[in-house]
Amino acid sequence: WELVVKRMDVLFVYIVTYTQLAPDTKAKLILYVIIAGVAWALHNGARPFDNRMNGMCDSLESNGLQARFFTFAMLQILLIMDAPSIINDLSAAFILVANAIFAVDAAVVWVLEIFCARDGEEEEE
Repeated sequence: WELVVKRMDVLFVYIVTYTQLAPDTKAKLILYVIIAGVAWALHNGARPFDNRMNGMCDSLESNGLQARFFTFAMLQILLIMDAPSIINDLSAAFILVANAIFAVDAAVVWVLEIFCARDGEEEEE
């Protein structure tokens, strides 16, 4: 999964970024949203990681891809639409909240992984 799907995701992002496939910045943003959405959908359809700790790796990866998708979608609203200031403020706040939720989720998973690994070592002794 990592060698095929994730690397293809990165390859498509590089192609959009560093080639003239979409010369306009707005078109590139649209393609980034499409790539992020496809990567998120593929991951949710395949659930490629093992099911230890109730599929925590799948859940964390899905939350990261969701944050990526919503970040690009909200950036699109900020940059493409000529929205009033309140819409821009709400979009920026949504970007911050979505990414903060993912960061907190990742931190909780990291802490759980540390303490669960310690509990497992103590039980073996």
